[in-house]
Amino acid sequence: MDTKNKLSIDNITETLTKYWKLFNKFRFVIFLIFIGLSYVYLYLQVNTAINQSPLSTTSPPSPSTNLVRINPQVVNQLESLKDNSVNVQVLFEQARNNPFQ
Repeated sequence: MDTKNKLSIDNITETLTKYWKLFNKFRFVIFLIFIGLSYVYLYLQVNTAINQSPLSTTSPPSPSTNLVRINPQVVNQLESLKDNSVNVQVLFEQARNNPFQ
C-alpha cells in the first residue's frame, strides 16, 4: 500500500493543517463570496415576491387552489374580542386619568 493513501491520524492532521492555512489565507475572499451569495439570494427572493400577481377576485376559486377558508364563527368571536379590548382600553384610560377613584 502507498503511504499517501493511508488514513492515519498524522496524515489527517497534516492535511487539515494544510487546508486550514489555505482557508486562513483566503478567508476574507471567502467571506465576501458568502456575503455576495447571500445578497443575491435575498434579492431574488424579494424580486419574486414583488412580481407575484394577486389572485383574481372576479372568478370563483377553483377546488384545485388551496385557499384558506374563513370560519364565520371565528370572525364573530374575533370581533367580540376586539370590542372587549376597546372596553378594557377605556377602563385603563380612565384609571390613568383618575388613579384614586
